[in-house]
Amino acid sequence: MFSTGLRIGRYELKGQLGEGGFGVVYIARDLNLDRDVALKFLLPEHTNNAHLLTRFLQEARAAARIPHPGIVTVFECGQFSGTGTNADGVAFIAMELLHGEALSDRLKRMGGRLAPEVAVAIARQMASALAAAHREGIVHRDLKPDNVFLVRDPAMPSGERVKILDFGIAKLAEKQQPANAARTHSLMLLGTPLYMSPEQCRSAAHVDHRSDIYSLGCIVFEMLCGRTPFDGEVGELIAKHQMEPAPSMRTILPQIPDGLERLVASMLVKDPAQRLGSMAEVEHALQHVDTKALQTVMLPPDVAAGTSGVRPITTLGGAAGMTAATVASGRRMSLIAGLLVVLVIGAGVAVFATSGGEDAPPPPAAAAAVTPAHASAPVVTSIPIDAAVDAPIDAAIDAPVDASIDAAVDAGVVKKPAKRPTTPIKDDVLDPFGN
Repeated sequence: MFSTGLRIGRYELKGQLGEGGFGVVYIARDLNLDRDVALKFLLPEHTNNAHLLTRFLQEARAAARIPHPGIVTVFECGQFSGTGTNADGVAFIAMELLHGEALSDRLKRMGGRLAPEVAVAIARQMASALAAAHREGIVHRDLKPDNVFLVRDPAMPSGERVKILDFGIAKLAEKQQPANAARTHSLMLLGTPLYMSPEQCRSAAHVDHRSDIYSLGCIVFEMLCGRTPFDGEVGELIAKHQMEPAPSMRTILPQIPDGLERLVASMLVKDPAQRLGSMAEVEHALQHVDTKALQTVMLPPDVAAGTSGVRPITTLGGAAGMTAATVASGRRMSLIAGLLVVLVIGAGVAVFATSGGEDAPPPPAAAAAVTPAHASAPVVTSIPIDAAVDAPIDAAIDAPVDASIDAAVDAGVVKKPAKRPTTPIKDDVLDPFGN
């Protein structure tokens, strides 16, 4: 789409990180601030699609509302103009580069489960970041391991910091929605079925912060037990989330501390009114889990053996020339029992590129041999974040989906095959658009 070395406004492109059906991401140098950023573009052919354009930008606006180090940082978003390049009119999001690995990759690398004390440390940080989002009236609605990113941070007791990604289908609390906001159709379901709350399985329009509590409970269950509470095809999953009690973790980890088992069970209660009342309460409870007791929990042999010697993947590295990005695909649609189910699978606000290890410099990647367009004294029209955060986003998030497109912006880019057990759904049923 754009060539390496092209200057677009204040950004100079250093290499492409990846490309998907709706977007492309580059590592770029912010020449004003002398730092590298991830620069994501909506493909030009979609610029005139108001629905896609708004959905593309809303994830930046949602993330920018949340003042917390556990939320990926967005610097600006908007549309370029007056650059004298073929980027004029193209929508973009500039965001921080992250070094680390997705929780889904960590789980795969560790044989499907994590040591209990590690799982609790990750869950505690997730709860803290999500509590901040909820205080701003934002419900994530698509929590899953693919949207949890682990970065090195020596300042953290665990040595790494959790970043919550992908606010592509985030929802504003009812009190913050504009009066004229479009509402999600009552049969429209948004999310990833393995981690959806019972109420989210009925409708995406009427969920609140307690839905995120349930989804986090599913993730904690998986980190500890090596499996999600429920599995099956989409229709089965939706029914199980609504009807079946979550299995006891003690049947998988007999020595799990009672308090931790009760906490996760309370997060997975079907009735949202009977769950913990806030993510802040979840964070508080996780802070008081006896980590010494967790170290005595016997891990199954596949985890005890582990693969902890493997060096973690470096993601969103700050140097030029990355290997191909690995970001999950956009939303898909399926008609299940007469309901239109829209699945949002991994539209990450941050983008991922891999290298040999956390301490190794990223290997060079082949750059497209395209002649850079001329850029002379460009003037960029963008939406500063301090202005963007005041724009209503829920009208776009909850607007009925245009069936002529693949239901969502491919907010991350590069589609990749599933790396961990997922819902066994036939591709032609899950994605009628062939993406």
